[in-house]
Amino acid sequence: MDTHLHQIKLKAAEISDSEYIENLYFETRFNEFVILGWSPEQIRQFLKMQFEFQQKSYQMQFPDARYFVIQLDDKNVGRLIIGHSAQEIRIIDIAVSAEFRGKGIATNVINELAQTALVENKKIVLNVLKNNINAFNLYRNLGLTVKEEDDLYFVMEK
Repeated sequence: MDTHLHQIKLKAAEISDSEYIENLYFETRFNEFVILGWSPEQIRQFLKMQFEFQQKSYQMQFPDARYFVIQLDDKNVGRLIIGHSAQEIRIIDIAVSAEFRGKGIATNVINELAQTALVENKKIVLNVLKNNINAFNLYRNLGLTVKEEDDLYFVMEK
């Protein structure tokens, strides 16, 4: 699918999007836990707690964050959480549903944010798990470079 022929847009997340966003989280994390031998229900319960913890953590760390559902031709295909400060646009979280990965959706969204950052004379900043090689390579290919790291994450910026 050539995303240039389709319309990608960000829709402000609403309460009615909560189920979609939670299910997207489950989808993106489920396979990490299959190797533990847990039943699908056990994994889902664990991920529900993880999701709730993540949401609370984001709200505490980034109280002014803006939450979006990424849409392709008015179909929900992902989510984006961003924070703005005087110096940066921080990509707090970006996720694209498995069936839509590799179609340029995240690239399009990040490039649009980079354009906004350029106009506003800001940096784009994000954290990526060191074991998320696909995301790391995407960000590197989009011109982000590693500025810091800890045991789990690279901090990248452009």
